[in-house]
Amino acid sequence: MKNLLLPLLLIALLTCGKAMAAVEAKVEVDLDFERSDFANSTLPIWSQLGAFESLAVSRMPAARDGDADALLALYLLASGEPVTKRDYFDLRDELNTWIEELPLSDGQQPAADAHRLFVSMHSRYLGTDLVSNDMPVMYREDQSQLSKVFSSGEFNCISSAMLYVVAARKLNLPVDGVVLPSHAFVQLSLPGRTIEVETTSFTGFDVPHDEAFYSADYSDWFSARSLAPPTYEDYLDREIVSPYELGIFNMINQHTAEAVMPYRDRMRLAELRGYYRPWDESAQKSRLAYYYQEYVHLRERGDFNTALRMYQQLDGYLEELARRRFEDEEIPVLLTAVQAQMADTLVKTGDQEAGLVLARHLLQTRDFPETARTVESHLFSVVSRYAVDRAEEADYPSARLAFNALEFQCLKNRVCNSGLAQVYSAWAMHYVEDRDWERSADVYREYLLLDSSSKLSQHFSTNLERVYLNWAAHEEWNGQLETAMALLNQCTQLLTTASECESALVELDAKR
Repeated sequence: MKNLLLPLLLIALLTCGKAMAAVEAKVEVDLDFERSDFANSTLPIWSQLGAFESLAVSRMPAARDGDADALLALYLLASGEPVTKRDYFDLRDELNTWIEELPLSDGQQPAADAHRLFVSMHSRYLGTDLVSNDMPVMYREDQSQLSKVFSSGEFNCISSAMLYVVAARKLNLPVDGVVLPSHAFVQLSLPGRTIEVETTSFTGFDVPHDEAFYSADYSDWFSARSLAPPTYEDYLDREIVSPYELGIFNMINQHTAEAVMPYRDRMRLAELRGYYRPWDESAQKSRLAYYYQEYVHLRERGDFNTALRMYQQLDGYLEELARRRFEDEEIPVLLTAVQAQMADTLVKTGDQEAGLVLARHLLQTRDFPETARTVESHLFSVVSRYAVDRAEEADYPSARLAFNALEFQCLKNRVCNSGLAQVYSAWAMHYVEDRDWERSADVYREYLLLDSSSKLSQHFSTNLERVYLNWAAHEEWNGQLETAMALLNQCTQLLTTASECESALVELDAKR
């Protein structure tokens, strides 16, 4: 399965500054960690959720409704760093104390309150004030984690926007995120007016985003922040997202790049993003790519029991995904690859019937373009493994039935053809050992009806000829010369090359 071309694990959705590089799935050095605490959530995800992550997940409905504390939990969750419940409650209380100390109008002057909040946020958390240069000292183009805003004071457009959104929601101000290809800011919607807030600039409150703002005169403002200067057309095509959606989007950003965040944390965010954006094809592709990689790692360790726990946790998700249609043609291929890994795991961990049923279903219902031949081979290896195991237990009818209705595909696949031949060979030899020449000949003939031209078929032809020779010799020994000659005649007619049967027939005819 290593030759399968995987889709990209990460696709940049929100960036401030240089676009995050897409990262291909591959074996990484930080894969070897303990997974005994995984699959501990009621969500259909594999990653372990700690106490804080579980709390944040439980508050998702409130985050959708714009609850400030739930949004804070979501944004910290999207940061991907280890956070404890105590950390979260301390930050919540800190923000509450900060806002309670502000001279606000109790909602009578929302625009003025929003501006006071903005100014105070810069001076308290972002290290800028009125006498500072407009380019903040603590601005970092790739610092997209809200958690690090609190711990280091460093920020970029998305992390500072999230801080302002949480604070604004504590005042019940109607705010949304605004997303451009290389930038993000905040929109405040008040009765009769809309205020756009550039959170990376101390003078960014209520800056009109008109054609002049996106003209050459403002190019230095963007380039100073390592932003690819957007155009006014980009602004017109902007995406306005809810505070909740802003947090889900931020689960894939600069801070989730492979060089920055450990695999374990990236996988958790990819799973959560996929769960909360089930319609997002890039999110599903990323999520599936992690499951593909998990199997590869666990297989290399021989830890199929852990892989089985993963598939038991994900079974419903994979079934639901299989019922959907996708515009991205790579997703069905990747999904089938993951399900093939699941079938392989089932066969290797004792639930062989379920593994066979799944593998056969996929082979009969999925298309396998040239790029997916390794996936098809993996599925045939599952079928073959099941059949060979049944043959080793002398359950030859069950072994043969595993290939039923798949013979045409099987014979074109080296792995499957080998398994099919192994089953028939063991089956025929079982009768040979019992000197049941008739049944052994039947088995060899049945295989040759399926395959009469491959190298494997040549071996079957040779063995069938030897069966006829032994069978004829047995009849001759019993004095049945006519029967023996009839068998040798049948041998010469069935097989293209049967020189030994022909010689034996001549000798027997001379004896007669």
